Amino acid sequence: MSLDFELVRQLREMARRGVSICDMALHICEVLGVGNSRMDVIAYLREAFGIGLAELMPVGAWTYFPGGTWSREQVEAEVMPVIMRHREQWDRD
Repeated sequence: MSLDFELVRQLREMARRGVSICDMALHICEVLGVGNSRMDVIAYLREAFGIGLAELMPVGAWTYFPGGTWSREQVEAEVMPVIMRHREQWDRD
């Protein structure tokens, strides 16, 4: 999978502005025109923020995705703190 690095940059900027992880996931799907593709969302979030698959598991479990059971609030509470803890790694551009 070849990633769009302009989209990666946009995600980092969104995080700087405090945009929610769920809104970032929706943005990825919209820009790529992929509907609700967990794989694409996770790939872009991993690239943008340098965090592991296990840490992003709640995003894939969000009710937006088929079979997901996590609420938006649960996803935000689990994932946004991880992204912000890694800010010095991704906030360089």
